[in-house]
Amino acid sequence: VYSPNTGLSPQSVNKFMVDSTCLDYLWRNPYHGRYRFGRHWWLSYDGSRAFVDTGITFSLSEDQTTDMQVQGHFAAITETNPHTWISQSAQGDHQIAGLKPDTSNITLYSWPYLMPTSTIPFPVPSDPRATNPSPQQVHFADDGRLYTVGKYGQSGELWGVGYIEFN
Repeated sequence: VYSPNTGLSPQSVNKFMVDSTCLDYLWRNPYHGRYRFGRHWWLSYDGSRAFVDTGITFSLSEDQTTDMQVQGHFAAITETNPHTWISQSAQGDHQIAGLKPDTSNITLYSWPYLMPTSTIPFPVPSDPRATNPSPQQVHFADDGRLYTVGKYGQSGELWGVGYIEFN
């Protein structure tokens, strides 16, 4: 279990082992206080990396010498404009889809270099009440589609689920 400590300064991440009877402290990340670890973490399709909302990507490993090493940064992400959701495809080129709060577009990133490759508009249902899209989540599925969840309407009273197919 990775436990980011983001409420205190300096920020850090601790790793614990959980078994059936107790929680054992294993180690702390090697960058104690050097990075902002964000509030939200998502795992890569193969579990080898953690994507952090602040744009940092860390390695995940059972070996302390290779665990929590910085593997890269998402381009164009800042601490004041973090991701609100990230998902990675388990198929093909393993592209990554990210949502940020300042846009209603989905940004696609390359793997493993985390460079933006394109943006696509967040789908809006054909319901006439579906105005002011507020993207909430994106999820790559095993069928290669990118499923979306969003709120719509003046006060977010309408929820919509959609998908995007890639050729």
